[in-house]
Amino acid sequence: MYSCTNPKQPFYVANNVTITADGQKILSRLYQPLIGHLGMSIYITLANEFNSLPLSIDYKVLYQLQEQLDCGLKDIFDSIHKLEAVGLVKTYLGDNPRLGSIIIFKLSEITNAQEFFSTFLLSSLLQEKVGIVAFDNLVKDFTPSIFQGLNDAQDVSSGFFDVFKLTGDHAIEPTKEVMDAKKVIAADSNSKVDIKMGKMIQKIDWQFLEDLLLKYHIPANEVDSHRTEIAQLMTFYQLGEQDFTKLATMCLHAGDKKLDMKLIQRMAHNQLGQQKLVHTVEQQLSETKSEDSLISDFDNDEKKLLEDVNSNQPLDYLYKIKEKKGGYVTANEKRVVYRLENEYRLPSELINVLIKTCLDYTSVLTLNLADRIANNWLQNKIHTAQEAIAYTKKWQKNRQVRRFNNNSTRKQAKTDWKNYDVDNGKNTDVSLSNEELNNIFNNFGRKE
Repeated sequence: MYSCTNPKQPFYVANNVTITADGQKILSRLYQPLIGHLGMSIYITLANEFNSLPLSIDYKVLYQLQEQLDCGLKDIFDSIHKLEAVGLVKTYLGDNPRLGSIIIFKLSEITNAQEFFSTFLLSSLLQEKVGIVAFDNLVKDFTPSIFQGLNDAQDVSSGFFDVFKLTGDHAIEPTKEVMDAKKVIAADSNSKVDIKMGKMIQKIDWQFLEDLLLKYHIPANEVDSHRTEIAQLMTFYQLGEQDFTKLATMCLHAGDKKLDMKLIQRMAHNQLGQQKLVHTVEQQLSETKSEDSLISDFDNDEKKLLEDVNSNQPLDYLYKIKEKKGGYVTANEKRVVYRLENEYRLPSELINVLIKTCLDYTSVLTLNLADRIANNWLQNKIHTAQEAIAYTKKWQKNRQVRRFNNNSTRKQAKTDWKNYDVDNGKNTDVSLSNEELNNIFNNFGRKE
């Protein structure tokens, strides 16, 4: 503990602290029994002494502090020690080229009542100072009062995503400028993020989350420093405290005591976003329908193709097609097949038709082309190999009619493939043009 008996000793307050009305109430009712009225006066006096760029003549000396508080240096430092013990003040010794040794006081913000009572050393000491009855009265006074009618009322307020549009990437991982702003503007660790995300809103038990992560040596202040990002991530993916802990621990390395939020965000995006994708695809594929009528219209080549795609696994079928064409299977092509089979969970026979469709059009299977065609098929309720072959056949038939009409008028209308309805010949909105689709499907099933 540092004390000084020199009344000419210069001192300086290093930071600016604003004492709000709530802070004043907490300081006088909760902290004052611990630090005394002189400690409270010293804190308020120091809070008004901040000077961002002091010159030598701006430094005050302890004698001036004595005059303001009307007490001796020993009493002042005894109270400062109490302020240091409860975490409101930190004292440093520094050097000034002209003034020599100087005392630097750094003030902490007055914590809220919840944080005060959660700090058991402070609340236990307060109970000893004021007694059990007075302590219980203080707890009641600082317990938030909520209108009882809210318990049974329905929350009908708008959520963030109900009103505003924010791209998925920015909702999960803020831009560099947003992250820089967070570093420049000091965050209040006591503030609670309560942005309602709409239908996905959930309440987060921060204490429970901190206790879970503490088992993996992640301190509570690390959770506090990332509350905004954690709240956004948990709400966006509808994660519980245990779900987030499991996700966070998957991103930890030996000895880590910090949360790597960027890695956690990527892990959530890859794993949890993928789960939503699989669920969507599975829902689409669950809509089955009778296909006997489709097969009855197939010619011998189409029936042989159907038998071929039904009797091979996708990777084997890829090798078979490439071998027939005289090429070789690349590592990227195998990754495309793996993604279609294991991440999208598409049926093997549908993947095989997709592989043939792509490779009849181009020499290498690419994820971009496979994604675009697979999306078009799912949007048009194409879930099986029979449906894919019949869909392609119908497209080619309709193309011949459109080609005849276009030749007669010397005009060729542009159509967006992803929105084309084969049955009605209407445009509904997708991503390949009609010309691109014609090129792809015109090559489908061609003789080798």
